[in-house]
Amino acid sequence: MIFCRSQNVPRLSRYQDYRDPYLRPDFRFRCAYCLTPELYFLHGEGGTIDHFRPVNPPSHLNVDFRHLVNEYTNLYWSCSRCNLNKGNRWPTEDEIAAGDRFLDPCVEDHDDHWTLLDDGTVRPLTSVGSYTVEVVRLNRPTLVRLRAYFRDCAAKLNELEWILATKEMDVETRLALIGQLNVLRGIVDPPPVP
Repeated sequence: MIFCRSQNVPRLSRYQDYRDPYLRPDFRFRCAYCLTPELYFLHGEGGTIDHFRPVNPPSHLNVDFRHLVNEYTNLYWSCSRCNLNKGNRWPTEDEIAAGDRFLDPCVEDHDDHWTLLDDGTVRPLTSVGSYTVEVVRLNRPTLVRLRAYFRDCAAKLNELEWILATKEMDVETRLALIGQLNVLRGIVDPPPVP
């Protein structure tokens, strides 16, 4: 998934003011890193604004990103756990030279850097994937369980869609299956949290 940002976003005085009108919708109401729908983290771990290039990177890196504190293109919608794990981490020059850096979900597709296994874990395919999965801890137990649950629900959703498209049934049975289908859709792709 690659997130597309709104165009012609006005410069706002505080980076927090981008949250609801721009960040949440631009990131499809999901965490930029783990892709968890915000319904599952806003009332639990919470949603946060991540500065992709950290405002206060470790001093030994000799980089200064303070000028990006309020730059919309440096802001990413994130669950608090991914943001906390990423923290102010930024790759060193040696890590960058070796290909180790964070996935930029506004430029790159997650699926190009890791694959989702049946048990809910993600297996890195590239050094970018390895670096991001390790630093952001994308295989933390609660996230692995949630992804496995989503995968199971998506499989059931596909099965119900196939049954509804190919099988003849009475109206009552069809309506019951459509009800189940709608519940599964709400789990896999929930509506935004107001």
